[in-house]
Amino acid sequence: MSLRTLLAIFLSLVCGGSAVLGVSKLPNLRPASTMPETVSIVVASSDIPRGRSITADMLTTKDYPKELVPERAILDTEGVLDRTAAVDVLKDEPILEDKLGGHGAASLIPEGMRACTITANVASAVAGLLKPRDRVDVLCSMTSTQANDGTGGAVTTTLLENVEIFAIEHHIVAPAETKADPNVRTVTLLVTPNQAPELDLGQSKGTLHLTLRNPNDSKPSNPKLATLLGILFHQEMAAPEKPPETKPAPTLRTFRGTTEGDK
Repeated sequence: MSLRTLLAIFLSLVCGGSAVLGVSKLPNLRPASTMPETVSIVVASSDIPRGRSITADMLTTKDYPKELVPERAILDTEGVLDRTAAVDVLKDEPILEDKLGGHGAASLIPEGMRACTITANVASAVAGLLKPRDRVDVLCSMTSTQANDGTGGAVTTTLLENVEIFAIEHHIVAPAETKADPNVRTVTLLVTPNQAPELDLGQSKGTLHLTLRNPNDSKPSNPKLATLLGILFHQEMAAPEKPPETKPAPTLRTFRGTTEGDK
């Protein structure tokens, strides 16, 4: 191998090594990974029941990727304080405008509806099972002093069907315990403007009772009118008939002269 060839190989090695060393010392030219843009929104720091007035200790903030921020999310806690939760809100759930009412329980009354309070006796509270948001029928019982009015002196009718309970006493949120409350005296119902006068008249002229409905049963039942005369008639028809009384057969006696003898 000639001297010229060896010199060429040597120069190639020197240049190659210098190139490798230079490239290794170059700064990292790869683009740095970009962090997604985030937005701080208001979330619940604890469970917030429906109807509860929201206080500062129920709220916190959490960063969300901008593209994942829910619509109508609240960005400032000041816009939430003292407002009423329109629905149940779970811990860490974003506070949305749609989940909030105004200030006070009246903000939870749907538009076009009225909250009407009735006095219900303890028996009509369905053994303490009633709670806010349950659905009930309202029965109205009245007595009559008119003779021959066709009712027998008393009548019960289904005044309203499938109405929602807005509050029990002053509670618009169901209590944590499900024990029967023997002290229930008032129940507030959500009714239409036309139903409110009927409810008031039924309460002033009769006695109201509530019957609990299945929440999935929304069909009108159109129950019949119950009268005292109809109940008495039903009882008479259901009573077993008494067998007719049987009398012993008469004994025939014959007389022969002055002697009495049986035949």
